[in-house]
Amino acid sequence: MTRLSSHIQSTLFIALLLSLLSSTSSFLPSSPLSFRSPPSFMIMYNSSPSSSDSRSLLILIDHGSKNTPSNDRLHKLASILNERCERADGLTELAEKYYGCKACHMEIAPPSLLSTITSLPSPPSKIFLSPVFISPLGKHVKTDIPQIAQDAQLQTGVPIEIGKVVGDDLDLLADAIIKVI
Repeated sequence: MTRLSSHIQSTLFIALLLSLLSSTSSFLPSSPLSFRSPPSFMIMYNSSPSSSDSRSLLILIDHGSKNTPSNDRLHKLASILNERCERADGLTELAEKYYGCKACHMEIAPPSLLSTITSLPSPPSKIFLSPVFISPLGKHVKTDIPQIAQDAQLQTGVPIEIGKVVGDDLDLLADAIIKVI
């Protein structure tokens, strides 16, 4: 089997996710990753909401690429989810939990998680970080993203919760592949 480049893997994965959006009301996990002992960045320090809105800001994070169109795919996905978050008709489960969606990259390409948070007009009361990766077992997911989230929380004071890796749901991935083949 030929090994696919990370760009091709990322593009295929995001294309699969976009194809699912038309048939799935919400592909986001309902609970965060289970940690044996919660990392310090998941502890809420003086986390009173900045407004009466108790919903979180959803931020998607991927690896990042030197290839701009690859990065643009994540931002397109965030834009679609943002539109669903903003629906006032209450038809989406997403809008009940999140008031908006942004995208950032772990490395290589801007924006970073920290710059995404600091560029907001006002800080959110909390953030739900959704890693857009195929495997939950890699170093980026297990070590790098939690460290990036911890650093961003310490610098901004905004509580950050990390969700399951989208690719953790193999049935979802199988359904996406079946839909596009």
